[in-house]
Amino acid sequence: YPTVLRTVATSGKKTAAVGTASLLTSVSGKTGACDDYGILDFECGGGSHKRCIESSSCNLNFRASVSTETNGLPNSAEVVERVAEVMEGNADLIVVHLNNLNVAGTKLGSFSADSMHYQAQLYMVDAIVGQVMAMVNKRAVERRENWLIMGVSDHGGHEHESNTQVGDDDVTTFFTSIVSPHGPLKLNVPVIKTTQMDAAPTLLKWFGLFTEDAKARMDGRVQSICTTGAEARNCTDADV
Repeated sequence: YPTVLRTVATSGKKTAAVGTASLLTSVSGKTGACDDYGILDFECGGGSHKRCIESSSCNLNFRASVSTETNGLPNSAEVVERVAEVMEGNADLIVVHLNNLNVAGTKLGSFSADSMHYQAQLYMVDAIVGQVMAMVNKRAVERRENWLIMGVSDHGGHEHESNTQVGDDDVTTFFTSIVSPHGPLKLNVPVIKTTQMDAAPTLLKWFGLFTEDAKARMDGRVQSICTTGAEARNCTDADV
């Protein structure tokens, strides 16, 4: 703490998040109660039972917790609906949290391409990301905005577990793309190995908030982008 969302919100930008438990306090698919606590809400004073119905918080101008099914999977249709609502607003930073693959790997199958449950959720996540990308492209063109798209996983997995196998658990998804009114922009090649810790400095640089103090407090590095969002352009060899 403070989270990137709190830092960006404090700067005067509008922040939003759509997600299930672990990120935002949500209604449990098992108990039907608001008792699946999220890490972002703890920054605002802990896990309150009122969080599920709150539309904003100390770090979010708009928050939408998504309910989970009895098997722990998020309501995917609800995710898309909430993101569409956010995109119609004025948010500058939007976080979308999907735990489909983690649930498939730990509860329904395994972290393996051979698992039918894992395959199914991989296709589901791909479909959701595709719909979100379409929304971002539409808004970028209509409002003449530059958007940084970043996809990050919080951990890797091995068979039915995570955080147990050195190597497997260190492999995480990390991708970036810039959507502008004129189309995608060229980025720098990411520096290997990418980690979850690279997300915060990359986002802060995009918003022009990656100060010397922020650099001193973070372990990650800025990945792929070469400018702030306000100055977005194609990266060149000179930017590496």
